[in-house]
Amino acid sequence: MEFKKVVMVCLALALLTSFVLALYTYYKVRKTCSRSTHILYNARRAEGAKIFTGVYKAQEIALYTQDGIALSLYQLIRPHARRVILFCHGFWQAKEFLYKFAALFPDDTLLFLDFRTHGSSKGRWISYGYYESQDVRAAVDYIKHTKQMAELPLYAIGLSMGSASILKAAYEGAPLDGIVIDSGFACLTTQMGRLFTRMTGLKQCFFGPTKQLFEYTLGGAIADVSPAKFIQALSIPVLIIHSTTDKTVPVEDAYALYSCARGKKELWTVSGPGHVQIYKYYPQEYKQKFDNFFNNN
Repeated sequence: MEFKKVVMVCLALALLTSFVLALYTYYKVRKTCSRSTHILYNARRAEGAKIFTGVYKAQEIALYTQDGIALSLYQLIRPHARRVILFCHGFWQAKEFLYKFAALFPDDTLLFLDFRTHGSSKGRWISYGYYESQDVRAAVDYIKHTKQMAELPLYAIGLSMGSASILKAAYEGAPLDGIVIDSGFACLTTQMGRLFTRMTGLKQCFFGPTKQLFEYTLGGAIADVSPAKFIQALSIPVLIIHSTTDKTVPVEDAYALYSCARGKKELWTVSGPGHVQIYKYYPQEYKQKFDNFFNNN
């Protein structure tokens, strides 16, 4: 009898632990798929907006995706620009955070996109590139149908999740002349597993239920977001930028993407800056790398 009691207690504890873990996992999935609630998020946006609209006279444009999501972007039309650059931010970021790029590229026409469920754009869920590729395509379509930009070469700079979204959009046919992958991951399944361990402290062998919840929430498979596969199918030039001390996306992902790229490619790595910080620490080198790589096409 005592043995049976012990077994029953163990089973009850196991079920309770599983239930608590399931609730915790569900909470984490909902949180990481939802709009940022960080206390400083909107304050940082307001600061960046003052610079964009006050200093650079940026114009805010409203777009709609094929699935009906209202998006926001800033555009800086430079009258004598010889190229257009589209900037795509990372997870829980916003277009206003990227104001330093406006000074870095003073002679180019620039556009800064808010992904769905970020910044001023609408949307319910963040999908780490799965649906955000539609946002990129909406921005590209707008550029290609705007007189001042339509005939100019179009490049896209993607930061972290933004690079996955750009690569997927290009893979799906978006007409880009070149891509910068800044701190990008090579495989969303692997990256989500890393984030799971980082946020929960649990080993990746427990990631399965979380993955299923994530895919149920989004209505799609995260394996479909594979930047390594996307880049392998592209022939356009790709510049890959990554910090060897990036603790969010390890530099091994940059090596993997570089290895998979089939067109003209270059890999630039530096040591010291954290995730998506290279352009802040080495702004002139960043600009020079961009100019040298794409001007020599």
